[in-house]
Amino acid sequence: MTRRPLTDPTAVVARRGGAWFIDLVLCGLAGAVPALLLADAYSGNEADGGAPVQWIEGDLAVFIRDTTIVLRGPDLAITLGAFAAAVLLFLVLLPGRKGWSPGYLAADLRLQRRDGERAGIGRALVRTIAWVIDILPGLPLVAYTSASLTRRHQRVGDLLARTYVVDKRTAGRPVDAPVEDDLTAEVLEPERLIEPVPEVVVAPAPEPVVAPAPAAEPLPVAAAVAAGTGPPDGVPLDEPVWDRRHKRYVLWHSEAGRWLEHGATGWAPLERDGERDTSRRD
Repeated sequence: MTRRPLTDPTAVVARRGGAWFIDLVLCGLAGAVPALLLADAYSGNEADGGAPVQWIEGDLAVFIRDTTIVLRGPDLAITLGAFAAAVLLFLVLLPGRKGWSPGYLAADLRLQRRDGERAGIGRALVRTIAWVIDILPGLPLVAYTSASLTRRHQRVGDLLARTYVVDKRTAGRPVDAPVEDDLTAEVLEPERLIEPVPEVVVAPAPEPVVAPAPAAEPLPVAAAVAAGTGPPDGVPLDEPVWDRRHKRYVLWHSEAGRWLEHGATGWAPLERDGERDTSRRD
Protein backbone atom coordinates (compact mmCIF):
# COMPACT_ATOMS: atom_id res chain seq x y z
CA MET A 1 0.00 0.00 0.00
CA THR A 2 1.40 3.41 -1.03
CA ARG A 3 1.16 6.05 1.69
CA ARG A 4 0.65 9.75 1.19
CA PRO A 5 3.79 11.92 1.32
CA LEU A 6 4.66 12.62 4.95
CA THR A 7 5.59 16.28 5.39
CA ASP A 8 4.34 16.78 8.98
CA PRO A 9 4.69 13.78 11.33
CA THR A 10 2.11 15.24 13.74
CA ALA A 11 -0.63 15.70 11.12
CA VAL A 12 -2.49 12.59 12.30
CA VAL A 13 -5.58 14.08 13.93
CA ALA A 14 -8.07 11.72 12.24
CA ARG A 15 -6.08 8.63 13.22
CA ARG A 16 -5.82 9.91 16.79
CA GLY A 17 -9.63 9.94 16.99
CA GLY A 18 -9.75 6.28 15.99
CA ALA A 19 -7.01 5.38 18.47
CA TRP A 20 -8.85 7.22 21.27
CA PHE A 21 -12.05 5.29 20.52
CA ILE A 22 -10.24 1.92 20.63
CA ASP A 23 -8.62 2.72 23.98
CA LEU A 24 -11.93 3.98 25.38
CA VAL A 25 -13.71 0.77 24.40
CA LEU A 26 -10.99 -1.37 26.00
CA CYS A 27 -11.15 0.58 29.25
CA GLY A 28 -14.95 0.35 29.25
CA LEU A 29 -14.83 -3.40 28.72
CA ALA A 30 -12.38 -3.75 31.61
CA GLY A 31 -15.02 -2.22 33.91
CA ALA A 32 -18.11 -3.72 32.27
CA VAL A 33 -17.02 -7.37 32.44
CA PRO A 34 -16.71 -7.57 36.26
CA ALA A 35 -19.86 -5.45 36.63
CA LEU A 36 -21.90 -7.89 34.56
CA LEU A 37 -20.45 -10.85 36.44
CA LEU A 38 -21.01 -9.43 39.92
CA ALA A 39 -24.23 -7.41 39.60
CA ASP A 40 -27.61 -8.71 40.81
CA ALA A 41 -30.77 -8.25 38.74
CA TYR A 42 -34.27 -7.93 40.20
CA SER A 43 -37.71 -7.58 38.71
CA GLY A 44 -39.43 -4.31 39.41
CA ASN A 45 -39.18 -0.69 38.49
CA GLU A 46 -38.58 2.59 40.24
CA ALA A 47 -41.55 4.81 40.73
CA ASP A 48 -42.21 7.32 37.99
CA GLY A 49 -39.98 10.35 38.15
CA GLY A 50 -37.09 8.53 39.85
CA ALA A 51 -33.52 8.78 38.51
CA PRO A 52 -32.35 5.85 36.33
CA VAL A 53 -29.22 5.52 38.48
CA GLN A 54 -29.34 5.81 42.27
CA TRP A 55 -27.12 5.26 45.31
CA ILE A 56 -28.94 3.19 47.89
CA GLU A 57 -27.06 2.70 51.16
CA GLY A 58 -23.68 2.35 49.44
CA ASP A 59 -24.97 0.24 46.56
CA LEU A 60 -25.43 1.35 42.98
CA ALA A 61 -28.83 0.69 41.43
CA VAL A 62 -29.54 1.01 37.71
CA PHE A 63 -33.17 0.93 36.56
CA ILE A 64 -33.80 -0.38 33.05
CA ARG A 65 -37.51 -0.70 32.22
CA ASP A 66 -38.89 -3.41 34.51
CA THR A 67 -35.46 -4.62 35.71
CA THR A 68 -33.33 -3.27 38.53
CA ILE A 69 -29.61 -4.00 38.43
CA VAL A 70 -27.81 -3.63 41.75
CA LEU A 71 -24.05 -3.49 42.15
CA ARG A 72 -23.21 -3.75 45.83
CA GLY A 73 -20.40 -1.88 47.53
CA PRO A 74 -17.58 -4.49 47.35
CA ASP A 75 -18.54 -5.47 43.82
CA LEU A 76 -18.63 -1.82 42.81
CA ALA A 77 -15.11 -1.37 44.21
CA ILE A 78 -13.87 -4.29 42.12
CA THR A 79 -15.52 -2.86 39.01
CA LEU A 80 -14.07 0.61 39.51
CA GLY A 81 -10.67 -0.91 40.31
CA ALA A 82 -10.66 -2.88 37.05
CA PHE A 83 -11.59 0.25 35.09
CA ALA A 84 -8.90 2.33 36.83
CA ALA A 85 -6.29 -0.37 36.19
CA ALA A 86 -7.15 -0.41 32.49
CA VAL A 87 -6.89 3.39 32.29
CA LEU A 88 -3.54 3.30 34.09
CA LEU A 89 -2.19 0.60 31.78
CA PHE A 90 -3.55 1.75 28.42
CA LEU A 91 -3.27 5.54 28.86
CA VAL A 92 -0.32 6.02 31.24
CA LEU A 93 2.11 3.11 31.53
CA LEU A 94 2.24 1.87 27.94
CA PRO A 95 2.29 5.31 26.26
CA GLY A 96 4.80 6.64 28.79
CA ARG A 97 7.22 3.70 28.69
CA LYS A 98 6.68 2.27 25.19
CA GLY A 99 5.22 5.20 23.28
CA TRP A 100 2.05 3.35 22.27
CA SER A 101 -1.31 2.14 23.48
CA PRO A 102 -3.49 -0.51 21.80
CA GLY A 103 -5.24 2.24 19.87
CA TYR A 104 -1.94 3.85 18.86
CA LEU A 105 -0.66 0.51 17.63
CA ALA A 106 -3.75 0.04 15.47
CA ALA A 107 -3.42 3.56 14.05
CA ASP A 108 0.41 3.48 13.57
CA LEU A 109 0.97 6.31 16.06
CA ARG A 110 3.57 6.95 18.74
CA LEU A 111 3.78 9.31 21.74
CA GLN A 112 7.06 11.14 22.36
CA ARG A 113 8.71 14.34 23.55
CA ARG A 114 9.87 17.13 21.27
CA ASP A 115 13.38 15.66 21.01
CA GLY A 116 12.08 12.23 20.01
CA GLU A 117 12.59 10.52 23.38
CA ARG A 118 9.84 8.54 25.15
CA ALA A 119 7.35 10.73 26.99
CA GLY A 120 7.76 9.04 30.38
CA ILE A 121 5.10 8.06 32.90
CA GLY A 122 4.87 11.53 34.48
CA ARG A 123 4.01 13.30 31.22
CA ALA A 124 1.63 10.51 30.22
CA LEU A 125 -0.16 10.89 33.55
CA VAL A 126 -0.54 14.66 33.08
CA ARG A 127 -2.01 14.31 29.58
CA THR A 128 -4.42 11.61 30.84
CA ILE A 129 -5.70 13.76 33.71
CA ALA A 130 -6.18 16.59 31.22
CA TRP A 131 -8.90 14.57 29.51
CA VAL A 132 -11.32 16.18 31.99
CA ILE A 133 -10.80 19.33 29.89
CA ASP A 134 -10.31 17.76 26.46
CA ILE A 135 -13.53 15.76 26.65
CA LEU A 136 -15.75 18.78 27.33
CA PRO A 137 -18.71 18.97 26.80
CA GLY A 138 -19.02 15.17 27.01
CA LEU A 139 -17.33 14.63 23.64
CA PRO A 140 -13.68 15.32 22.75
CA LEU A 141 -14.58 18.63 21.08
CA VAL A 142 -11.95 20.62 22.97
CA ALA A 143 -9.32 18.01 22.10
CA TYR A 144 -10.26 18.07 18.40
CA THR A 145 -10.34 21.86 18.23
CA SER A 146 -6.98 22.22 19.94
CA ALA A 147 -5.33 19.52 17.79
CA SER A 148 -6.67 21.11 14.63
CA LEU A 149 -5.56 24.67 15.41
CA THR A 150 -2.13 24.22 17.03
CA ARG A 151 1.00 24.05 14.88
CA ARG A 152 2.01 20.57 15.99
CA HIS A 153 -1.56 19.29 16.45
CA GLN A 154 -1.50 19.11 20.23
CA ARG A 155 -4.61 18.75 22.36
CA VAL A 156 -4.78 20.46 25.76
CA GLY A 157 -3.26 17.42 27.46
CA ASP A 158 -0.28 17.48 25.06
CA LEU A 159 0.24 21.20 25.60
CA LEU A 160 0.29 20.73 29.38
CA ALA A 161 2.56 17.67 29.27
CA ARG A 162 4.68 18.92 26.34
CA THR A 163 4.16 15.73 24.38
CA TYR A 164 3.57 15.02 20.71
CA VAL A 165 1.75 12.28 18.82
CA VAL A 166 3.55 11.37 15.58
CA ASP A 167 3.39 8.88 12.77
CA LYS A 168 5.30 5.75 13.73
CA ARG A 169 7.60 6.15 10.70
CA THR A 170 9.20 9.18 12.36
CA ALA A 171 9.15 7.92 15.94
CA GLY A 172 12.39 8.67 17.77
CA ARG A 173 13.24 11.71 15.65
CA PRO A 174 12.92 15.31 16.81
CA VAL A 175 9.50 16.64 15.93
CA ASP A 176 10.95 19.63 14.06
CA ALA A 177 13.30 17.51 11.91
CA PRO A 178 12.42 17.93 8.21
CA VAL A 179 10.60 15.04 6.60
CA GLU A 180 10.22 15.54 2.88
CA ASP A 181 8.46 12.50 1.47
CA ASP A 182 7.80 8.82 1.83
CA LEU A 183 11.31 7.91 0.71
CA THR A 184 12.78 9.86 3.62
CA ALA A 185 10.30 8.23 5.97
CA GLU A 186 11.32 4.80 4.77
CA VAL A 187 14.92 5.57 5.66
CA LEU A 188 13.77 6.21 9.23
CA GLU A 189 12.53 2.64 9.52
CA PRO A 190 15.55 0.34 9.13
CA GLU A 191 13.54 -2.82 9.65
CA ARG A 192 11.73 -2.20 6.36
CA LEU A 193 14.86 -1.83 4.25
CA ILE A 194 15.77 -4.64 1.91
CA GLU A 195 19.28 -5.82 2.53
CA PRO A 196 21.34 -6.36 -0.63
CA VAL A 197 21.79 -9.98 -1.50
CA PRO A 198 25.49 -10.84 -1.25
CA GLU A 199 27.08 -12.30 -4.33
CA VAL A 200 27.61 -16.00 -3.95
CA VAL A 201 31.05 -17.13 -5.06
CA VAL A 202 31.19 -20.80 -5.82
CA ALA A 203 34.65 -22.21 -5.28
CA PRO A 204 35.80 -24.70 -7.93
CA ALA A 205 35.60 -28.29 -6.88
CA PRO A 206 38.99 -29.70 -5.91
CA GLU A 207 40.61 -32.16 -8.25
CA PRO A 208 40.02 -35.72 -7.10
CA VAL A 209 43.06 -37.28 -5.50
CA VAL A 210 43.61 -40.78 -6.78
CA ALA A 211 45.58 -42.92 -4.39
CA PRO A 212 48.27 -45.00 -6.04
CA ALA A 213 47.40 -48.64 -6.37
CA PRO A 214 49.26 -50.81 -3.88
CA ALA A 215 52.12 -52.75 -5.34
CA ALA A 216 51.52 -56.40 -5.83
CA GLU A 217 53.26 -58.60 -3.36
CA PRO A 218 56.23 -60.37 -5.00
CA LEU A 219 55.87 -64.04 -5.52
CA PRO A 220 57.85 -66.34 -3.19
CA VAL A 221 61.45 -66.53 -4.35
CA ALA A 222 63.01 -68.41 -1.44
CA ALA A 223 63.09 -71.72 -3.33
CA ALA A 224 64.59 -70.14 -6.46
CA VAL A 225 67.26 -68.33 -4.42
CA ALA A 226 68.19 -71.48 -2.52
CA ALA A 227 68.39 -73.51 -5.72
CA GLY A 228 70.31 -70.84 -7.60
CA THR A 229 67.81 -70.92 -10.46
CA GLY A 230 66.33 -67.97 -12.26
CA PRO A 231 63.33 -66.06 -10.97
CA PRO A 232 59.98 -67.83 -11.10
CA ASP A 233 57.16 -66.57 -13.30
CA GLY A 234 55.80 -63.23 -12.22
CA VAL A 235 58.98 -61.97 -10.51
CA PRO A 236 60.41 -58.88 -12.32
CA LEU A 237 64.00 -58.86 -13.54
CA ASP A 238 66.56 -56.40 -12.18
CA GLU A 239 64.12 -55.20 -9.51
CA PRO A 240 64.33 -55.84 -5.75
CA VAL A 241 61.89 -58.35 -4.35
CA TRP A 242 61.37 -59.43 -0.76
CA ASP A 243 62.51 -62.91 0.26
CA ARG A 244 59.94 -63.49 2.97
CA ARG A 245 61.48 -66.69 4.18
CA HIS A 246 64.94 -65.23 4.88
CA LYS A 247 63.74 -61.62 5.40
CA ARG A 248 65.99 -59.90 2.89
CA TYR A 249 65.81 -58.07 -0.41
CA VAL A 250 67.12 -59.95 -3.45
CA LEU A 251 67.09 -59.32 -7.17
CA TRP A 252 67.87 -61.33 -10.30
CA HIS A 253 70.57 -59.54 -12.26
CA SER A 254 69.76 -60.30 -15.88
CA GLU A 255 73.21 -59.35 -17.27
CA ALA A 256 75.13 -61.33 -14.63
CA GLY A 257 72.61 -64.15 -14.67
CA ARG A 258 72.62 -64.58 -10.94
CA TRP A 259 70.94 -63.51 -7.70
CA LEU A 260 72.13 -60.53 -5.67
CA GLU A 261 71.27 -59.77 -2.06
CA HIS A 262 71.16 -56.43 -0.29
CA GLY A 263 73.31 -56.11 2.79
CA ALA A 264 75.04 -53.47 4.89
CA THR A 265 77.44 -52.60 2.05
CA GLY A 266 74.81 -52.62 -0.66
CA TRP A 267 74.12 -55.19 -3.35
CA ALA A 268 76.46 -58.22 -3.46
CA PRO A 269 76.39 -61.58 -5.24
CA LEU A 270 74.71 -64.43 -3.48
CA GLU A 271 77.35 -67.17 -3.08
CA ARG A 272 76.54 -70.74 -2.13
CA ASP A 273 72.86 -70.02 -1.89
CA GLY A 274 71.99 -73.56 -0.99
CA GLU A 275 74.41 -73.67 1.95
CA ARG A 276 73.35 -70.25 3.13
CA ASP A 277 69.76 -71.30 2.91
CA THR A 278 70.51 -74.50 4.88
CA SER A 279 72.37 -72.62 7.57
CA ARG A 280 69.52 -70.20 8.01
CA ARG A 281 67.02 -72.99 8.36
CA ASP A 282 69.19 -74.45 11.15
